[in-house]
Amino acid sequence: MGGRAMNTALMRFQDYTWKHNPKAIQVTCRREIKEWKLPGQGNLLQDLGPGKRIVTGEGELFGEDCLLQFRTLAALCEQGGTGFLILPDSTGFEASLVSLTMAGQAGPDIVGYRFEFWEQVGEGIPVLREGKDYHIVQEGETLWDISKLYGISISELARRNPNVKRPDQLAAGEKVALR
Repeated sequence: MGGRAMNTALMRFQDYTWKHNPKAIQVTCRREIKEWKLPGQGNLLQDLGPGKRIVTGEGELFGEDCLLQFRTLAALCEQGGTGFLILPDSTGFEASLVSLTMAGQAGPDIVGYRFEFWEQVGEGIPVLREGKDYHIVQEGETLWDISKLYGISISELARRNPNVKRPDQLAAGEKVALR
């Protein structure tokens, strides 16, 4: 009996796709708990529901353009706001890139980095943004892939995108409306 290898996709945030997945990713889930002190009786815990997921990790960017790759990520961090984060296991959710650090020694074709994303829980302040309202089609993607990625039914995506004639033949770079 052999184990099955995990089917991994490349990590993505907004319109940036990693060329190589980070070497370590940690996803922390927690609940929001309020503690009330009761004089002479101890304490009472109130469960306020799920808290945000926090995704931390580290990796290395490779190639002649490794500094450009890092600068692109840094620009996303500096610009702020939320975007759709897709992890290598294909889990996806709205998040903010709250921290990006160049770590270790940069070599001629390698840059080490660490990152931290926070999940957007609840509605937040609505901001219309490419990557949130639209998906930029990657080479070989179909409407079914996009449906699975964002949790939107195929019929709803088809309704929002009447210009799509063949859901199995999308052009790379094409915009697909998500809202």
